[in-house]
Amino acid sequence: MKHKIISFVVALLPLLSLNVALAQPVNSTNSSPKPKQSIAVTAYSRIAPFVNPETFFVARVDLDTLDSNAFLQTIDDIFVGFLKEQGFDRKNILGVNRDFRRALDELKSEIDALIAFKSTFKVREIFVLIQNQNDEHFRVFVPFSSANRDAAKEALSGLLSDGDASFAFVNAPGGLVITNNATLDESKYANLEIRPNAALQKFFERTAGSTVQIYISYLKLEKLYKTGLGLCKRPTARVLSDLPTAAQKSFEVFDSFAQETTLTFDVNSLALKGEMVFITSAHAKEFRNGLEEFVNLKIDEFFDSNVEETRALFPEVSDEDFEKYNLLNLSREIARASSLKLIPTQSGSALTFEITPQTKDLLHNSCFWQILFIPLVISQANDQ
Repeated sequence: MKHKIISFVVALLPLLSLNVALAQPVNSTNSSPKPKQSIAVTAYSRIAPFVNPETFFVARVDLDTLDSNAFLQTIDDIFVGFLKEQGFDRKNILGVNRDFRRALDELKSEIDALIAFKSTFKVREIFVLIQNQNDEHFRVFVPFSSANRDAAKEALSGLLSDGDASFAFVNAPGGLVITNNATLDESKYANLEIRPNAALQKFFERTAGSTVQIYISYLKLEKLYKTGLGLCKRPTARVLSDLPTAAQKSFEVFDSFAQETTLTFDVNSLALKGEMVFITSAHAKEFRNGLEEFVNLKIDEFFDSNVEETRALFPEVSDEDFEKYNLLNLSREIARASSLKLIPTQSGSALTFEITPQTKDLLHNSCFWQILFIPLVISQANDQ
């Protein structure tokens, strides 16, 4: 199978929740080599000819930070830890993990292909751009010296070739532009009014060290919910009135007053950080409150409509004890507390969040797994 560099780059854009630098601390000694300085602090100078303040989406992948072995080790630690939580013994863990590692080989090869491309052509970063939210075409800008242009284009053609997608390669100052539409007239960008984008420049500088840096300007949640992104439209348009009133109100606040959304992602440690900046702190608070109300509504809706499924979590508990110890509402509140932990934290006019392998979401919340011991507790209580 051909490695597809664009599919890997796009796959790194998580999707879409939502900036602090992710640079990891380095324990330096006199004998240790000095770490290479991140070129992210000057990244804006290389992407400036392709953007203006109206540019909707800019993502940067820092190839200097890629380490396929570190990535696999992180995945392995998470997976083994999860199996231990589920009660797997050492023998079973080794067997399951062996199969799991085989499944990761293809992804590792994608990362290794990027690392090899970087080493061969001295390419240290890749940019992905979408000019507006309705745009059905993305552009990838690969900065490198003109001396390597033809060879790099040939290598990229091999990496991208999958028999289905068509890509156009356009020479650009300082590198190569790739688009997902072979018939796209690149001259349409010749009329793009190039003006400074201070917010994007500062974002690159303050998040230097991240594997992936994503900057989204004036995202419209209503449009995203209804039709999806231009390059990934929904087959059937959704209706906003299908959402609870709290969600509709939050969408309205976000679409009217959110200025930028940023994400940083460290592939090696699987750490995701994000920020949503609003015009005022009042707007940020209103959106957060609406989001919290929406989460509460969805939790109640789920448990109200899945009573039997929740009851099935406690097969050893009698119906009488299930009611006596109010296990339906106990499960509901554990799920609510876990979900609300993922609500962004407000800091002035910004909402920030961080998700790491240690984040206590629903499946990793220790309280959630303690409900498995409730039958034993009830049994002991009945015996006394």
